[in-house]
Formats: sequence, structure tokens, C-alpha cells
Amino acid sequence: AYGSTYPAEVLTQGGAPDIETFAQMYYEEATAEGVRPEVAFAQAMKETGWLQYGGDMQITQYNFAGIGTTGGGVPGNSYPDVRTGIRAQIQHLKAYASKKALVNPCVDPRFHLVTRGSTPYVEWLGAADNPNGKGWAVPGKGYGKSVLELLDAIKATKPTQKPQVPPEEKPEDNIPKWQKEGFNALVEAGAINTPEYWEKKLAQLITVGEALGIIGRIYGMLNK
Repeated sequence: AYGSTYPAEVLTQGGAPDIETFAQMYYEEATAEGVRPEVAFAQAMKETGWLQYGGDMQITQYNFAGIGTTGGGVPGNSYPDVRTGIRAQIQHLKAYASKKALVNPCVDPRFHLVTRGSTPYVEWLGAADNPNGKGWAVPGKGYGKSVLELLDAIKATKPTQKPQVPPEEKPEDNIPKWQKEGFNALVEAGAINTPEYWEKKLAQLITVGEALGIIGRIYGMLNK
């Protein structure tokens, strides 16, 4: 269902360890063939139930669009990895939408079965909605419309933002300016000869002995 967890454990084996990689593959394969990547992605979410499957297909087939499934337990086509499965879907969509030649090698075994250019609009992907009587889904009444509705829902979703982590506050950031100036003056005067050590202790309490030691050094300098 919408909001489901990305099945990384399985799809990592097919080359897509996260949703970003998965979506990037859709973008690359679709734009290479002149297909709208967002439409192909939305169709995949419809066909696979947001990558949760549960029908005749198994996720390990890397078939993201139900290519070859006819119902009655027929699992449809299988592909060696995620990218090949995505490419097959893109090529099948191109077969319906256009008569142009493929850019990438054909991996869709049903490409030649499609009446090329018979479905130039997403709304016509269902044969019942197509004046040509052809389509991805048969009879498929409302199929294309449902893909577009799903696409609208995806576009309306706000991306999850990681909480802003405030920069770590360093103790020395809270030291008053007058104290820093006094410290620097003592360093320049030679009253403090290990500034690296004492600078780290500016925000800390010091012992009576440490305080007397610094005062004694100053007293000695004044009486030279």
C-alpha cells in the first residue's frame, strides 16, 4: 500500500539498493527512449502495489509492470536484474506510444506483439478507453486514468525531510568577550606560558592553587 517500505533486501540483489537508485534507473531508461519517466514509475507502483506484489508475480522476477501476466496464476516475464526489468517496461510503453526505433537493445520479448503507435496517450492504455481498441490492459476500462491519478498522488506527496541537527555548541562559544580579552592579554604579557592548555579550561572552574599560581606569576613580573 501507499507508504510501504522499500524492499531493499530483495532489490539490492538486482542492483537497486534504495529507492533513489530505483527511481534514477527509471529516469535514465525512460528518457533514453523518449518515454515520460514519471508515468512509467507510477504504472510500476500500480502494477506492483508499491513494490509489495502479492499477485501472480514475484518480486524476484524484476517485472515491474505485469508484462506477460494474464491472470490465473500466470507469473509473466522474468528479468535478470532491476534495470533490465525497467527497460522492458519502458520499451513496451514505447511500443504502444510510438513507431520510433528503440535506442537500447530490445529486452522486451513481447515488443513485436504490440501494434506500434496505437496508444499515444496515457488515457488510452486501457483498450476499452482507446478508439483503436488496443491497449496495455484488456479490457482495462479506466486503466490509464488510474495511472495518472496515482501519479498526481505521488506528486502531491511531500518528501520526508531529515530533522535539522543544530551545530554542536562548543564550551568556548559561551565565554564572555572580556574574559577572552583578559586571557589574551595575560598570554601576551607572559603570565601564561602554556596558552593551549589554559584555553581549553576557560569555561571550566579552576582550583585555588591554579589561581594563586597565575596571580603569583603576575606579582613576580610586576616586581622585577
